[in-house]
Amino acid sequence: MGNVPVKAYNPSRKKKSSKSSSKKRLRNSSQQSLSSIPSRVSTETSSAIDGSTNDDDYGHSVEGKRQVRYEKFRQNQPIPEDAPPAIQLVRKYLYYKDAQNIEGMESLTTAKRCTFTFVDAEAEMTAKEFHQSMKEVFASFPNLHFFWKFMRITGVDAATQSTIVEVGDYFGIGKHEGRPYAFGPYEAIPATGKTVRDEKILFTFFVKDGKIIKAIVDAFGDIVGPPGFYTKIGGIIPHLYWYEPSSS
Repeated sequence: MGNVPVKAYNPSRKKKSSKSSSKKRLRNSSQQSLSSIPSRVSTETSSAIDGSTNDDDYGHSVEGKRQVRYEKFRQNQPIPEDAPPAIQLVRKYLYYKDAQNIEGMESLTTAKRCTFTFVDAEAEMTAKEFHQSMKEVFASFPNLHFFWKFMRITGVDAATQSTIVEVGDYFGIGKHEGRPYAFGPYEAIPATGKTVRDEKILFTFFVKDGKIIKAIVDAFGDIVGPPGFYTKIGGIIPHLYWYEPSSS
């Protein structure tokens, strides 16, 4: 994910959510997003249908008696050339991230205004801080790669008039065989050779004028990214009281 600055890091005191609770929140995410957006949704990114459907390739959100249909895009399938611009932009950003192309990632965000918010850690980073931290992560986990299940537009953010793009079941997996890895002020741990898999998250992007202006990471009660990776290779972060270092 990216190393959360310790001065801003304030982990939630809530306990980890159950798997069933996490899945329920993920299923309802589009309704939650649409509760704060205008009733009019751009025809560029969605279409309205009547009735219901069980098509897994579409997400649905209800606005009164009308049901809005959003196409889902999959990682294991090519993004169509006529896919919405916001989908293409987020897909390109995630491609750059998987390729460890920091410059490419930076080119797709609004450097001075873009923020990355970590819901479970109750922390916020600027895009610059996030991208710098990714360099450290890649140096320690050189074969780190990322996976996700689906990507879809869920509406328009009322406050910023940006397009909301959700990426579901997003996670990273990599082997700790590079530089010693440290989280914040805590002890750096030399390469352990352990393969670490992050918990799945809901990664939400806000896109406007061809740039990502905001991103939100929701891990449903889990600690992910650098603090999660750190504990999984044996690191101890005292104030994460429910987490214990991995013994595997």
